[in-house]
Amino acid sequence: MRIALSGQPSRQQSQVEMRIASLTTNNEHLIEEL
Repeated sequence: MRIALSGQPSRQQSQVEMRIASLTTNNEHLIEEL
């Protein structure tokens, strides 16, 4: 049970990290253009 519960949030965190990474990269490109 603990492994299953701990596994789900870890996947969610990875997805959030990927989203944040994509947002940061997009912001960097916008700043470079400015």
